[in-house]
Amino acid sequence: MFGLKTKLLAVGLDRPVLRTGAWLVGARVYGQFGTVSGSYTCPASRLAFEPGSAGNRDGCQAASSDTASLRYAGGEISAAYRSGDASRLSPHAAFGVAYMDVGFQVNALTFGMVDHTHYLSHGTAISASGGVSYRLTDRFVLSTDVFYSPLAVSRSFGAPVRNDGLFNVRTLVTYRMR
Repeated sequence: MFGLKTKLLAVGLDRPVLRTGAWLVGARVYGQFGTVSGSYTCPASRLAFEPGSAGNRDGCQAASSDTASLRYAGGEISAAYRSGDASRLSPHAAFGVAYMDVGFQVNALTFGMVDHTHYLSHGTAISASGGVSYRLTDRFVLSTDVFYSPLAVSRSFGAPVRNDGLFNVRTLVTYRMR
């Protein structure tokens, strides 16, 4: 898709660990390793413009062949409240911790020079999410979550660290087969 070549393996295990009355507590562990290669820095669409122009500010002279390295492992604890068959609403929340070791290798011809810049990052990230599920029918459930992870970022060596958090809203429709 979009000229990307993936070599990724991701695995996860999720199971309930405690059921008491209306409460359900679950645990999840997960991990991923691999690479995604493609023309991130200099996509083919940029080559139609003169290097240094408004459409090609990076000075791309050929499509790049960059590689993103994606490795992480983590875990999450979640809780949901289900008050019974009469209620269609079920609030839920989760807290997670992940260790990430990621990199990006540039391989681009820009302004007559080959750029082989290598960016690396690693560290621990925490996250929190919460939302509500609504049972549409016996088989269909609509869930919406709000997710937040504060991310400490230093844009260059010696630069101050600042929070550049990740925030998103996600929705999921689930169909139960039996």
